[in-house]
Amino acid sequence: MKIKGQTAIVFGGASGLGKACATALLDAGANVAIIDINEEQGGETACQNDALFIKASVAEADEVACSLDRVAQHFGAPARIILNAAGVAAREGRIASPKAPASLTMFKKISSVNVSGAFNVISQTAHAMMSLDPEEGGERGIIVSIASIAGEDGPVGSFAYASTKAAVIGMTLPAARDLAPFGIRVMCLSPGAFDTPMLRSMGEKDLSAALRLIPFPGRAGDPAELGRFFCHVIETPLLNGTNIRVDAAARLALI
Repeated sequence: MKIKGQTAIVFGGASGLGKACATALLDAGANVAIIDINEEQGGETACQNDALFIKASVAEADEVACSLDRVAQHFGAPARIILNAAGVAAREGRIASPKAPASLTMFKKISSVNVSGAFNVISQTAHAMMSLDPEEGGERGIIVSIASIAGEDGPVGSFAYASTKAAVIGMTLPAARDLAPFGIRVMCLSPGAFDTPMLRSMGEKDLSAALRLIPFPGRAGDPAELGRFFCHVIETPLLNGTNIRVDAAARLALI
C-alpha cells in the first residue's frame, strides 16, 4: 500500500516509538491522527507535525469507537493504516516472593492496556476498514501492533509485561487469517532497545546490561529507524500475519 494521501491512526503516538512512526507517516505524505491518553504531549506532537490529536484510552472500547468516528469525520473516510503503539510497563518484581505473591491488581492494569487495548484496536479498526473500497491489489488496509522482544524473551521481574506482549504477538497470525478475505493485513513489530523514555526508565544498571546484549551495532536504536521500517512494512504487501523482531540480534537475558 502506498502511504501518500492515506489516512493513518497512531494509537500511543504522543511520545516514544509511536511518535517516531507518526512522524515517518507524515513525512511520507499521510494524513495522521494521534490517539493517546497524554493530552499535553499528544497535543504538542500533533501541533508540531500538523496532525489531528484525540484524547482516548485503548483500554476503553467506547473511547476507541468514538475516536474512530472522529477520525473518519475529520478526514472523510476510515483510516487504512493503523499502528497500535499504546502500552504500559511497570517495575513488577518477581511473580512471587517468600513474603507474598505478585500483585493481581498490577497484572490487570497492565493487561487492560496491552492486551484488551490491542483487541479493541484490531477489532474496531478492522470493522471500520471493511466499509472501504479495496485499492489496487485488493488491499483495504493494514494494522500493525508494537509488541516487544520481552514477549519472547522475558527477563526476570517482567512477568506481567512480558506475558501481555506475548499475547499481542499471539494475536497477529489468527487476526491476519480472519481478516485476509477482506484484504486487511495484520503485522506485529517487536522492538529491542530503542532510545525512548521507557528504555531510559530502566535505570543505569539494567540499561547498561541491555545494551551489552546487542552484538552489532552495539547501541540502542534511534526511534526514527523504527519509523522508517514501519513504513517499509506498510508498503510491502507480502508482509502479513507475522512478528518481526527489530532488535539488532539481541536476546533479552537480564538477571
